[in-house]
Amino acid sequence: MDNDSRHVRAWPAQPYTTLQLVRTMKRQAPPVLRNFHALAGGFRGDDRLTADQRLAMQIRLAKIMGCPVCLWIFPRLAHRRGMAEQQLRACLDGVGSALEAETAAVADWAEAVLLGDGATPPVIPSRCAILNDRQRAHIQAMTRVEMCVHSVGLAFLPNAMIERSRSR
Repeated sequence: MDNDSRHVRAWPAQPYTTLQLVRTMKRQAPPVLRNFHALAGGFRGDDRLTADQRLAMQIRLAKIMGCPVCLWIFPRLAHRRGMAEQQLRACLDGVGSALEAETAAVADWAEAVLLGDGATPPVIPSRCAILNDRQRAHIQAMTRVEMCVHSVGLAFLPNAMIERSRSR
């Protein structure tokens, strides 16, 4: 997250399966439901995330999870909203230095949560320190929702298609 030269890692390492779907839902759905206020609260208030920040987060998560559907949809939405190609590439590659500081922090926090299997990262990456607790809780809840959604959707796609979308 702070090292702009790193490669975006894949999640999960193994192919998507029905068993993985069940395990992911058992781990991620209860915290999302218990903390629904964090999910809903992030859509209102002075410190809510902007549409561009949400898009950057969705693009980063789609790349890490290898979702070909999301990798088709979200870059197109980003272009429609006026995101520059360099910024889109930065979201896909995990290079935060090409993004606004808060947008990079949002994408980095989502990545840290995803790679920590939905858990709150034990250490706040330095770039994410500009986010407040409410924003981080909202991003964590949204990331967990994405993990559930993708566990369902990606279980039905051929693994080769997922791997191709990760390597683009």
